Amino acid sequence: MEEVHLAAHASHVQTLVMAEDLMRTDVTPLAPDDKLDRALELFIEHDLLSLPVVDDLRHRSVLGMIRRQEIGSAYVRHVHGPSTPSTQDSQLG
Repeated sequence: MEEVHLAAHASHVQTLVMAEDLMRTDVTPLAPDDKLDRALELFIEHDLLSLPVVDDLRHRSVLGMIRRQEIGSAYVRHVHGPSTPSTQDSQLG
């Protein structure tokens, strides 16, 4: 993701860069049934902001992408439970 953002803002290379040039092959994707700790492990291991979720680790058909922020939010909800307006207000004051 970061590579695409950088390439998109570098006007001198926009016409020269192909998707294959930005593609990473060293990233282990997530499967839909992977646990939260596996996702956290992969984000730390690869130091990425998003990871692909694939339907089959052999064929790697991409189902979507998941962001590190979403995993962090899911972790907080898992540990602390869903936030409510009264909970948020008491934490601010």
